[in-house]
Amino acid sequence: MPLTAIYPFASLRDAYTELARRKARGKIVLAFDARITEPLRAPKPKA
Repeated sequence: MPLTAIYPFASLRDAYTELARRKARGKIVLAFDARITEPLRAPKPKA
């Protein structure tokens, strides 16, 4: 399964909102690393 995004733990609400929309085409991961301060998006696959 592909990775959709990595969210910092501080953005838990945003991650849950994206999950609730059911539009994600992969995993949504929560990061507890203090160096990640904003959501990281996976690159879109080439068609």
